[in-house]
Amino acid sequence: MLSTFKNTALANLIILSGVFLVACQQQEQNSITGYIEGDYTYLSTASSGFVSEAPVSRGQAVIAGQPLFKVDTAPEDEGLAQANAQVDAAKNQVKNLQAAKRETEIAALMANLTSAKAALQLAEIEYKRQSSLLSQKFVSASVVDAAKSNRDQAKATVSALQAQIATYRSPIGRTGEVGAATANVSSAESVVRQKAWLVAHQSATAPQNGLVSEVFYQPGEWVNAGSPVVRFLADNKRLIRFYIPEALRTKYQTGQVISVTCDGCGQPISATVRFISASAEYTPPVIYSEQSRSRLVFRAEATISGNRTALPLGLPVSIKAANHE
Repeated sequence: MLSTFKNTALANLIILSGVFLVACQQQEQNSITGYIEGDYTYLSTASSGFVSEAPVSRGQAVIAGQPLFKVDTAPEDEGLAQANAQVDAAKNQVKNLQAAKRETEIAALMANLTSAKAALQLAEIEYKRQSSLLSQKFVSASVVDAAKSNRDQAKATVSALQAQIATYRSPIGRTGEVGAATANVSSAESVVRQKAWLVAHQSATAPQNGLVSEVFYQPGEWVNAGSPVVRFLADNKRLIRFYIPEALRTKYQTGQVISVTCDGCGQPISATVRFISASAEYTPPVIYSEQSRSRLVFRAEATISGNRTALPLGLPVSIKAANHE
């Protein structure tokens, strides 16, 4: 009788263990693993140079606008000064070509013109007088011809002075020369903008509140153009990186909301799938499920709703699609 009871209890225990194992396996099938990762911003310099300032350190929390680093701008400052001087020179050239002769020269010509007009007036009077005397037979025709020649010469002198004054009042340069000089101004100003941009991008400030994840160069070290000096993680740029088993791939799509849980996180965290790899890959060495080590998986990423600065990077999490039961 006792043996029968023991056999019945053992059978019930095996059945309960099987039910528990099946439930665990169902839960394992619906829940996958991942970890907290950062969507980093790599802040670099536009030109090569020596780092002159790096007032932050790895792991430091910073606020938007806080200086992160500065590269020596002396060469770019000199280039900017040279470019500004070239702009000034080009503008002065345009101004000179558009300007008239000096006012003192024009004033001298005006005085000569006044004198020439007076001489013309006298020559005109003399010519008329001699013409009248010729009609009265008091002078010969040659005298009248001489008076007419003097008058015509006086007229030519006045016309020449008027034309010369008009020329002196016109711009020195021809239209083509002025156009070329104006183009030189535009070209020089473009160089100034380029140099100013380089100077402005020799330093960086925090684009928003966040964390300095890494400082790659210290003051006195040489950094090449385009090389990141600081790796920055904004407060709202933490994400979930996880691996979807091949059997569950159809249950996840980009734009889908997922539920994320972790030790000490309290209520489940809402996240949105932003990326799923197009091809399968083998499970990476660091994974948090012995059962999934040999499976093919699809790497995926999901953005976390809101600022989750309390979530440490590398924290293991469990992911469950929102429509899973």
